[in-house]
Amino acid sequence: MTGQPDRHEWRNWDRYESIHELRMRDFDGFVIENNLISMPTAHAVIWNGRLICQDGFELAVRKRQAVEPRNGRPFVRTVGYRYQGLRRGGDATIKLFRYDNDHV
Repeated sequence: MTGQPDRHEWRNWDRYESIHELRMRDFDGFVIENNLISMPTAHAVIWNGRLICQDGFELAVRKRQAVEPRNGRPFVRTVGYRYQGLRRGGDATIKLFRYDNDHV
């Protein structure tokens, strides 16, 4: 046991968004275009899109979070995710890795 907090525990939505924005700033200069969109509903938040990066690297993201109201505020927890790393060059697209728990 490492003592690290579970990345997929319930978090306040506002806090989650703040952490996401801070992490994205860590990649300023490497991420050229951020097409990642979050679509909140009453019961889920669906993340979908791509991060276009330097040197033809792309990260395609699909993530699903459950939403639970607590004291009138939404809390979220990731329940499904898929990250596909790609490198594009000319007409070629090379799949570098896929990290997921969601076979969609």
